[in-house]
Amino acid sequence: MIDVEDRLPTASRTEVVAELRAQTAGQWRAGLLIVIIMTAAAAAGLVLPIALGRVVDAVSAGRSTSYLTGIAAVIVAASVIQAVLSGVGIVVSARVFDRLVARLRERLVDRSLALPQSVVERAGTGDLLSRAGEDINNVSSALSSVLPTFAVSVFTIAVTLAGMAVIDPRFLLALVVSVPLQVLAVRYYLRTAPPLWAEAMTLIGARTNQVFGSFRGASTVTAYRLADQHVDKIASATWPVVRYGLLTRIVTNRFFTRLTASELAGLAGLLIVGYWLVSSDRVTIGMATTGMLLVFRLFQPVRGMLLHVDVMQTGMTSLARVVGVLTFPIAAEDLAAPATSVPTRRGIARALRIDGMSFAYREGHPVLRDVDLHIAPGEHVALVGTSGAGKTTLAGLIAGIHRPGRGHIRLDDIDIDAMDRFTLTAEIAMISQATYTFAGSLRDNLTLANPAATDSEIGTALDAVFAADWVAALPSGLDTVVGAHARDLTAGQQQQLALARVLLKDPSVAILDEATAESGSSNARLLERAADVAIAGRTALIVAHRLSQAARADRIVVMDQGRIIEQGTHDELVAEGGQYARLWNAWSAHR
Repeated sequence: MIDVEDRLPTASRTEVVAELRAQTAGQWRAGLLIVIIMTAAAAAGLVLPIALGRVVDAVSAGRSTSYLTGIAAVIVAASVIQAVLSGVGIVVSARVFDRLVARLRERLVDRSLALPQSVVERAGTGDLLSRAGEDINNVSSALSSVLPTFAVSVFTIAVTLAGMAVIDPRFLLALVVSVPLQVLAVRYYLRTAPPLWAEAMTLIGARTNQVFGSFRGASTVTAYRLADQHVDKIASATWPVVRYGLLTRIVTNRFFTRLTASELAGLAGLLIVGYWLVSSDRVTIGMATTGMLLVFRLFQPVRGMLLHVDVMQTGMTSLARVVGVLTFPIAAEDLAAPATSVPTRRGIARALRIDGMSFAYREGHPVLRDVDLHIAPGEHVALVGTSGAGKTTLAGLIAGIHRPGRGHIRLDDIDIDAMDRFTLTAEIAMISQATYTFAGSLRDNLTLANPAATDSEIGTALDAVFAADWVAALPSGLDTVVGAHARDLTAGQQQQLALARVLLKDPSVAILDEATAESGSSNARLLERAADVAIAGRTALIVAHRLSQAARADRIVVMDQGRIIEQGTHDELVAEGGQYARLWNAWSAHR
């Protein structure tokens, strides 16, 4: 489970209100149109109870059939007008809110891409995905469907109360009992439900993190026979979600029960008031019928509003989580690439120096301890060790995903802390085992690394990583749409694309974090050859899953419990008979 200090923030009520005001600024014309339409629809809805009251009095007085027919025609016309106006009002308001949700989604994606990688890594990708997916959907449901319903209910209640004041305000005495009960029900729900929903959303994000992480490292999990442990972790992350889901359902059921009780009390009060007014000759039977129908008419919109409190509460909780990302502080230099961000030595191998570096994700639990590692320009260093030794953390620190707690990382004589994000990512390219294919053409996926790349340069890069043949066989070549809901690429093909991006990006330093770990695939050796081409002429750090790849490196560094314990060439370390030799012998025996 994610610790509180690692979670992405949740916005305060003040921040949520400020965001809504900013998003709805300049929408007053649409708002005024909605008010006019909803008010007219609510006014048309008053015709039915008034007309029915007139019918009762007309029958009592023996009025003609033509009079009753005229009232029936008025009822039909008013009902049609109310239905049309209500539909138009809901459509107009839904369009306004749909645009708001679309802008919110776009801003969330933009802000998420600008978040420091260290923040995303600590909070977990699953948390961010749940906010961009489930939370945005909850906000969309609340704004696009529930808010229009709320608007209709509010105008219906307001116009109905005005009609009651004209006929006989004493009918409102029926609400004396029901309204306090409804207020108490809502207070109970608003006091109990928000913390449960907020924690439930956080737990869903934690579960997504665990599932996403397990599938992302599936080959490593299988190689180290850790499947049962990861299944247990997923189960442990799932049960709190189930528990809080049951708790929120219990609170919701209690809320609905209290609402039903308040309505029963209101109906009883309504009958008593109506009987009293008629028996004392204060109103006619027709007026009493109208008054009772108007009061009864109040129950439907009030109940509709209160029943939607559940969805609104979920939507507001999700909105606070989304706004929490939108308001997360990001350094100005990380929001836009400065004109000087492209390094002048791009593509030229540079020395990498790590001195006295320590790092901990949480205080008191160090992952790396006093690491010193100097890599010469153009040298290829393989990083090996058992799971949890700190290899991926070290790679992430060099790539700028994390910042060292102590010590320095330098490219030549430049501390990477002094580089802005765009310069650092231009100098250092990192490919992990989890490669991604974005929805779009194959060309778009490749030019992410270098938007100015020509088709000729793309072809050269694909040929270098042995991908040219299968790309040429695609229906539309580089214009073939790949990614979600399009043409699926194999894991090996996706990794070839990632290596081609390295060639197009032409960085000074390349980091391969188990980038060719598809040991079960038929083209594993082809991927290793492609990786060798991609890092040729560059300074490279290779987190090696396959020790055959480590054996070809210029130097091998062995890590254990966050420290470097051995380093040397393959032959030197095997001859020493230390931990690398044991790893090599075990790996060779199971090939």
